[in-house]
Amino acid sequence: MRRAQCRHYTNRAGLTIIELLLFSAIFAVTSLVFITILLVIMRIQLRETGNAEVNQQTQFLIQTLQYRIERSYLIDIPADTATTTLTLRMPTGTDPTVIYAASSSGITGLYFTESAGPSQRLTSDRVNLSNVSFIRRRNPPGHDSVIVAFTMNYVTQNPQQQAAKTVNFSIARSGNVPFDSDLLDPPANNVIGSVPGEWRSINETIFLSTNGNVGIGTPNPTSKLDIAGNLRFIGASGTSTCDATRRGTIWYSPGGTDVKDTLSVCYKNTSDGYVWGTLY
Repeated sequence: MRRAQCRHYTNRAGLTIIELLLFSAIFAVTSLVFITILLVIMRIQLRETGNAEVNQQTQFLIQTLQYRIERSYLIDIPADTATTTLTLRMPTGTDPTVIYAASSSGITGLYFTESAGPSQRLTSDRVNLSNVSFIRRRNPPGHDSVIVAFTMNYVTQNPQQQAAKTVNFSIARSGNVPFDSDLLDPPANNVIGSVPGEWRSINETIFLSTNGNVGIGTPNPTSKLDIAGNLRFIGASGTSTCDATRRGTIWYSPGGTDVKDTLSVCYKNTSDGYVWGTLY
C-alpha cells in the first residue's frame, strides 16, 4: 500500500515539472514578443517626436513668411541673388521687417526684427537650419515673389530621433504700395507714399535718397538731380516769355532746314531784367 502511494506521488510530481517547464516556455516567448513590440513602439515614438517637431516648426515658418511677404509692398533685396537676409518694406509700423538666419550656441535659427527693434526668434532651439536662402524673382507686370529654401534638422544625439526636412517654395507679394492720396488729386501738397513707407526707387530706375536727392540710373545720388547717362532735351520752336517764374530754364529749339538748333537759358541781367541768353 505504501509503495502504491509513493508511486502515485512520484507520478504527480513528474507532471508538475512538465507543466512548469511548459508554462515557463510560454511565458518566455510571450514576454519576448511583448518586449519586442514595446521596443518597436518606443522607436516609433522617438522617431515621431523628431518628425512632429520638424513638421510643426516648418509649418510655422511657412505660415509666418507667407503672412509677411504677401503683405509687404516691396521686397528690398537684389533680384535673382541668393541671400540669407530678407528685407521687407511694410505699410504699417513694422517697416522694415528683416528676416535673417543666425547661429547661437551652435544652432542656426531664423530671426526677425520690426522697425529696427529687438530680434525675435522664429524657430526653437530644438531644430537647426541649414542651406537657408531667399531669392527675389521679378514678375512684370505682376508682383515680385520670393523663393524660400531651407533644411531643418531635429537637434538630438539619439540616432533614432533624427529627423530632417528640406523645403523649397515660392511666395508672391500681394500688398499694394501705400499712398497718402491720389496722385493727381488736389491740393498740390499731396505726396506719394507715407512715412515710414516712403518710396526709395521706381522700378530701380529713378532713385529717391533720404537726403532729398534724386538719381536717374544711379542708386546713390549726390546732387539734387544726379543722372547716370545722357540728358536730352526735346524742344519746341520759339521760346516763351523769360520772367522770374522761368528763371534758370533751359530752352532747346530745333532748327528747320539749313538752320542750326538753338539752346538758350533764361537769366536775370545786371539791369534786373529777365532775358534769354543763347548758349549755342
